[in-house]
Amino acid sequence: MQDALSGETSALAIFGLFLLAGALELLWPHRQHNGPITKRWFGNVTLYVLSGAIMLVPAIVAFAAALASHVTRFGLLDAMPLPPVYTWTVGILAMDALAYANHRLDHNIGVLWRIHAVHHSDPEIDATTTFRHHPLEVMLDSLLVGGCVLLIGISPAQVAVYSLLAMAIQLVAHTNIQVPVRLERGLGTVLVTPGFHQMHHSREVGQTNSNYGQVFVFWDHLFGSNSGRAADRQRPIEFGLDHFRDAGSQLPHRLLLQPVLPQHSSPQSEDQASGTTRNRSVSPVS
Repeated sequence: MQDALSGETSALAIFGLFLLAGALELLWPHRQHNGPITKRWFGNVTLYVLSGAIMLVPAIVAFAAALASHVTRFGLLDAMPLPPVYTWTVGILAMDALAYANHRLDHNIGVLWRIHAVHHSDPEIDATTTFRHHPLEVMLDSLLVGGCVLLIGISPAQVAVYSLLAMAIQLVAHTNIQVPVRLERGLGTVLVTPGFHQMHHSREVGQTNSNYGQVFVFWDHLFGSNSGRAADRQRPIEFGLDHFRDAGSQLPHRLLLQPVLPQHSSPQSEDQASGTTRNRSVSPVS
């Protein structure tokens, strides 16, 4: 009963944060939308609703793996008699490092990129973009996360806390709001902020393949994938991919089919021939 109430509380907290983010976008938008937003919002939210049951899979798998590790004492953390504060620190950092590595895999393996590209094909970014993920991506990611949670020995409580934290950070990071420069830079020394994550949604390949962080930014600094912040650029960022920019591509059935729709057959050769830095539709990896 307590677990159910905890789950409901987390869901209500995320929903409340989403409504707050949406209200702030309307009151203090950072960018004006380039075109109609109705189809984008409908597609993004409907994709989330349609895959609602599937979206529970990562949480279920992660909790099941965490519970199995807790009962069997199979994980690496169980083999190290650490004080609770250290166990919690290592557990949260391990979950975030896993999210970073998983995100890089989504960009570096062609078939995974085709699925993950549904998230990147949004020609704008706002709070609804947070939920724009293909159901296949959710299922594949859950297998990787569940296996690593079991091996590391992360507890169910740590999974719950990190999952809520990551969703809150990512929701804010996608929100189209004007963040004061000092606040952006202050928080951005540790956490993923809108200005940091906007670079990841850039149409330019070098920026798309950067700023992978989910909660903390130091993984990008440590592994050389940090490309700075949107505020440091001299020109506005253009979001999305070269393909799937029209309003029709934002509808739910097109988003679900996008991974198998015709795209560039040889993006690497096209980029080398043209010398451009535009985003690739098959795989953004050079």
